[in-house]
Amino acid sequence: IQGMADPVYLTVFCQVQGLTVSYKVSKELEHEFAEESDNLVLDFGKDVHIHTNPKQYLHITNHTAIMAPFNITVDYFHARPPSPPGQKAGIFHPVTKGSRRQLLGRTPNIADPLSKTPTKSQTDFSQALLRDGKGAAFLVHPATGVLMPFHTVTVEITSYSDIWGEYQDQLICKVKDLESVSIPIHMTVVGCPLNFQMTAAFRDQQSVVRYGMHVSGVAPITRNMRVNNPCPYDIRVDWQSFNYRKQDPQLLDLIVSYGEAFPKMDKFGQELVPPEVKESPRRLYETPDTLGTTPAPEEVVEEGQTDSPQEEGDSPTGRRKVVLVNLRPHEGERANQPYDITPKQLVIPARSHGNIKVTFTPLHNQDVDTGIDCNAFALGFMSLDKKVALSVPGKVSRVQGYHMMPLRLEMTAHVKPAQLTLEPADEEGMVYYTAASDLMQQGQLSSEFLKTTTCTVTNKTETPLEFRLVTTPPFLLVGVEVAGVRGKVTRMQASGFYTLNPRQNMQVSIAFRVSMDLVQLVDKLKDRQEGDRTWLTQHGGERRLHFTQNMVIEFNNGTTQNLPLKASLVIPSISLSTDTVDFGVCMV
Repeated sequence: IQGMADPVYLTVFCQVQGLTVSYKVSKELEHEFAEESDNLVLDFGKDVHIHTNPKQYLHITNHTAIMAPFNITVDYFHARPPSPPGQKAGIFHPVTKGSRRQLLGRTPNIADPLSKTPTKSQTDFSQALLRDGKGAAFLVHPATGVLMPFHTVTVEITSYSDIWGEYQDQLICKVKDLESVSIPIHMTVVGCPLNFQMTAAFRDQQSVVRYGMHVSGVAPITRNMRVNNPCPYDIRVDWQSFNYRKQDPQLLDLIVSYGEAFPKMDKFGQELVPPEVKESPRRLYETPDTLGTTPAPEEVVEEGQTDSPQEEGDSPTGRRKVVLVNLRPHEGERANQPYDITPKQLVIPARSHGNIKVTFTPLHNQDVDTGIDCNAFALGFMSLDKKVALSVPGKVSRVQGYHMMPLRLEMTAHVKPAQLTLEPADEEGMVYYTAASDLMQQGQLSSEFLKTTTCTVTNKTETPLEFRLVTTPPFLLVGVEVAGVRGKVTRMQASGFYTLNPRQNMQVSIAFRVSMDLVQLVDKLKDRQEGDRTWLTQHGGERRLHFTQNMVIEFNNGTTQNLPLKASLVIPSISLSTDTVDFGVCMV
């Protein structure tokens, strides 16, 4: 500096700071709800239902003026978005007029076969992400990008699943030259992945099989049900059916299983016993007191929390679980009647379907006095036979059997006794008043006389009824008119089977046959009293024969219904005014 003898020295100090990045996680999109970076865990929850898509958010903040690229990947359950149309394996294909149509976003249009609803589009997208067959996938968006100076990037992590399980993974974050940061991912998926075809489009709707109303004692009714398995593994289903009981005081079911709760069965329903495993011989110096945690198999009896093979050795002592105890809420009584499912055990292939038969057998006649509601439900307990499906060390583990939500099917029906409504034409009922003099026709004695009356038979139930009519002499069936169509007039004791639809009726003509054979029964019935099916009464010199029988309605289920028939026949009687005739003294 001019005028100064010595120059001025300025000391310059500078502290160089490298790239500094911080991480925070949150369940909401807003950054204010983020947790501190010392507890970085992406926890999707313990009760994530299958086919739902919960989200977590990762917030990456750049505290410097350095622009840095970043890359985020998932270690094992990574999701690979489907390639857009016209682009495969990283090769770009120019958009042509033919492919332009497929790139356009389309609104649902029933008339257009290429149109999809938003729900269908979301389902197809989830299936594409889960095509690796691991049961779950985590989609990161954006997975790559540039972190601008003093800027925060919010990364959305969406979970997809199609089978239950407890999942664990690592989210690996790489920002420029910094060391990679691994963030643990935890998610427990619950729910039943199987569904019935009739409710496949409505996952939240309970499957119900309604059999309607049936007459007691009829033949079993069978319904075929298709069970879909959208999972990447084969699932073995063991069926159990339960009946609801009114005012059931029981609250809990204690289930004790010896060995596997749901072992494999052959086609005859017999358990498949695995080959025996020979034990290693004991050393000479080993005794039961010095074996420690290796007791003899016959001495092992302990509680188990699961029946899955992968957990047999998870106990602290390394013992195999032989006795499994399970406590469940009591909902119904275990039974195979009136509902039954076959086969009891069914293996449904992965990404395929299986079929079961649900059979309803109406209750027996003696068990039904009035209408009875038959409400029941069936539970399908699921098991996985492949080891890779049960667990992948450090990544996923799955329970099975009683320890997960089973597939549920509700079943309803109503059973009524076979009953027709009988309406005789006469208010007194089916009563016949006749006399032996009816045999005199135009001054001549005929061989028989028929006294006929009618009865209307109506089906007021809600199911068709099949039956036949049976009478015994001296009553006869002489005519049947169904739904206004008069049948052929015949004389018979038993008819063929008729079918009356709901709210349909028929008119039956029943005759009482008077003949000389009935008149001649007077001498044989002197000792009969009232209450017998046929008896004789005398009042003031009049003799009268009484007949009491039933027209039997025999239904095809074996039950019967009676229509009382009563008849009285007046027998001619002669009475004398005096026992003797005295002519007095007669003159010769």
